Formats: sequence, structure tokens, C-alpha cells
Amino acid sequence: LADWGYSLFLQGKLDEAEQALRLGLNESPNDQRLINNLALVLGHAGDYEESLALFRQVSGEAPAWVNLGYVYSSLGNGEKAAECFSKALSIDDQLESAAHALVQIAELRDEAEHRAARKKYLANKPSDGGGGVVQASKIDSPASAETSPVVVAHATRPAAQAVLTNPSAHRSPSAPAE
Repeated sequence: LADWGYSLFLQGKLDEAEQALRLGLNESPNDQRLINNLALVLGHAGDYEESLALFRQVSGEAPAWVNLGYVYSSLGNGEKAAECFSKALSIDDQLESAAHALVQIAELRDEAEHRAARKKYLANKPSDGGGGVVQASKIDSPASAETSPVVVAHATRPAAQAVLTNPSAHRSPSAPAE
């Protein structure tokens, strides 16, 4: 029943998964997989307190907070996940899974902030009259008229045109030669 309940969970059938897992626990009240899977299902259903209590029953205090953190993370709540991972580390500062999870959350935050800043910059960047725009047009490949069109860039700036016509002349020192 542990696998059946987990399968239902993966299908997003939380109510059915909970029923199957509770049925299994009636038959095998100490089955660690049933308890852990039920904790997972309850967490995803929003019953975080019972989820944490069941995770504690299976793995202890600090790992229970890590597991709840993973639940929050899978639900897209990075803030609550980070709180759980931090709580786990406050209980056991050697718990690598919590430390790694916090690093991953920090990296994801940094990436999101970078994307947002770049998007804002590009949205607010003053136009230079189109001088930096490189337009693409389709032409047929001279190698075979029956192949799909090849995209060729037309630069509207002299520097861009120079790079397009002689890319090796403008290669950065760290780039490998062709």
C-alpha cells in the first residue's frame, strides 16, 4: 500500500493517496515507508503540522524539518522551505542535506534576481536609434535550393558588420581559434 499510495500522490490524487496510506497504516502501524509517504501527502495537501509530526516519527527532529522543507520547495514556496532548512540546521548544524538545500535556494534566488534585473534593464534601456539591432532574414542556401532556408544576419552597425564578415578578427583572446 505504500507504493500504491505514493503512486496516487505522484498522479496528484492526494485524497486517494491519503486514504490508501491510512488504510495501510491500519494494517501496519509502524511501517516507516507508509508513515513517510503519508507525511509527504499531508504536506502537499496543506496539513503541515501533521506532516511534520509524521516526519519526526520516521526520522527525528532535524531531518523532519528538512523533509518539510522539501515539501514546501516542491510546492514552490522557497521562503518557507528556507525557514525549514534553517530550523533543521539550528537543531543539527552538521546536517548536510539542509545546508545543500539552503545553498540551492540561494542560487535560485540569485538567478531570479539577475533575470529580473536584466529584464528591467532591457525594458528601460534608451533606444540608440536601432543602431545596435541585428535583423535576420531568410534566404535559400546556395548549397541546395531544396533545403530549408538559412537565416542570415544583417547588421545595422559597422562594428557588427565587421564581426559578421570576419569573426576571427574580433575574437576574444580566450576564445579558441577555428
